[in-house]
Amino acid sequence: RRYAEMEYTGLEIRIQKKMTQEELVKRANVSRATISDLESGKKTDVKMSTLISIANALNCKVSDLFTTKI
Repeated sequence: RRYAEMEYTGLEIRIQKKMTQEELVKRANVSRATISDLESGKKTDVKMSTLISIANALNCKVSDLFTTKI
């Protein structure tokens, strides 16, 4: 059985909104390491509460933060 892989797209959303990592860190109350690791693909295991905070800070839905990787 194969599962779809999800790719984090929050970086594109953040750039589109002209927001720095530091601004996102402050708005989402999430560590810079978490944001950096998500954006670079190093971090794949993230709490839903963290994703909700990031989505709220970016004014989008959690589902907008990911795309299916084919």
